[in-house]
Amino acid sequence: MQMRSRPWKRIAVIIGIAVVAVQVLLLCVYLIFAESIQDSIRNTAIYYIRSQAQAAVSDSSKQLVVDVGDIDYTYITGTLRIDDVGVRYSDNSHGRDRALKLHVPIIQVSGLTLWDLVDGSGISLGTIRIEQPRLSIKGISGDTPDTAASVGDDDTDSAIVQLPRIPNIDSILHNVFVNAFPEFVQPLIVEQVTVSNLHVQALDNNPTTLFGGNLTGASISFGPVKVIPGERPVGRPFGDLAIDIDKWQRDYTSGKAVRTHGFHVRVNNNDSSLVVDSLLLQSPLEYNYLVKGVRFSYRSRELGIGWFSIAPSLSDAAFFAKQRYRGDRYRISAGPVVLRDIDFDALARREALHVTTVDVQSLDFNLISNVALPKNSRASRPKMLNEIAQAIPFTLAIDTVRVRNGSIVYGERWPRSAVPALLRWDKLSLLATHCMNKTENSSEPLQISVKGLFMKNCIIWVNT
Repeated sequence: MQMRSRPWKRIAVIIGIAVVAVQVLLLCVYLIFAESIQDSIRNTAIYYIRSQAQAAVSDSSKQLVVDVGDIDYTYITGTLRIDDVGVRYSDNSHGRDRALKLHVPIIQVSGLTLWDLVDGSGISLGTIRIEQPRLSIKGISGDTPDTAASVGDDDTDSAIVQLPRIPNIDSILHNVFVNAFPEFVQPLIVEQVTVSNLHVQALDNNPTTLFGGNLTGASISFGPVKVIPGERPVGRPFGDLAIDIDKWQRDYTSGKAVRTHGFHVRVNNNDSSLVVDSLLLQSPLEYNYLVKGVRFSYRSRELGIGWFSIAPSLSDAAFFAKQRYRGDRYRISAGPVVLRDIDFDALARREALHVTTVDVQSLDFNLISNVALPKNSRASRPKMLNEIAQAIPFTLAIDTVRVRNGSIVYGERWPRSAVPALLRWDKLSLLATHCMNKTENSSEPLQISVKGLFMKNCIIWVNT
């Protein structure tokens, strides 16, 4: 038995020696051509960045400058580090003032083998880490005046509200990933991509911009990534996705502002979810809209709001002092609010917003009408609630609306009256069923049941 095992031992030893010899040979090749490899990586990085902006640089009035600092590739560990990547872009054509400035202090790549660099038939990487990128953009993150003017009348809609357009995210992401990487690195497989501590500053006041304002403390992580040209993935082109934004604020020349704190997105095989800690829309002379504790889950088909409020940004005295004619001031606050069993299929088709249950724990509505001023003869008659509902161009259906604890205050400001006359309804509980704006296809009538107190003493009970 010992004599028979010796040939196999010799074969194993020979294979081991051959593997070690190949590794040593590759190491020697790397040491000999290390400088050439570093230059090749540098040229490839610069070429990639320039190729992505090639479409933008189409005439002499547009300038693109790419700077790459130190590049360190370690063959033994298969790691690549690129320091101080900078991109500066400007466009002064046609009277425009567009600019972009990007600085990335550190880019780290693991799992990059020398064979991938030499072979050129695709790359398989471990992780890509992009640390502390800083992006400043001006005039290139939204619609241009030419683009806005080219929109035809058929593209506009005078409806008071429209359902959002929900794009095919998986298809869009696949196209983005395929177009973002040149063909010589495809197929591309990356275990994990991480962007940490991203800061974006947009110097546009255009409300159509997608990335306007100042975005600070953003982190993005996704993977694994698989990009194969010509192959359409069944789902998204990457695995799990996590987006966290500490703060996002936008200021407009009109004085309005948007403040977002704590924006979190999670996409994985179990669920797709969105969490917003707080969102504030400020208007110095109108109303402020504040939402806190937004929770959305695609798997459970639920949208939860911890608390929201709609209130004028001015005090009542200042608000009514601005008015020349009769008008109303309202304050609304509610929470928690939960929308259950949302029909996403009908919503994606832009046909209907159908919610099985809207559950409101607390609701406060305060309305004061300033009848001390004259009526505006030129103002159109305000629409009734049924007219507003019928004007909605899609089907709005809520099977059940439940308010557990509500209050209503209605007041009127009269001439020579120091305080408004008030009517109060407290401790209201409401149950409404079969709420629809289009009843042609429904045989169930709207039913409402309300219980509570009127002026804190009289018990009321209404059923319809």
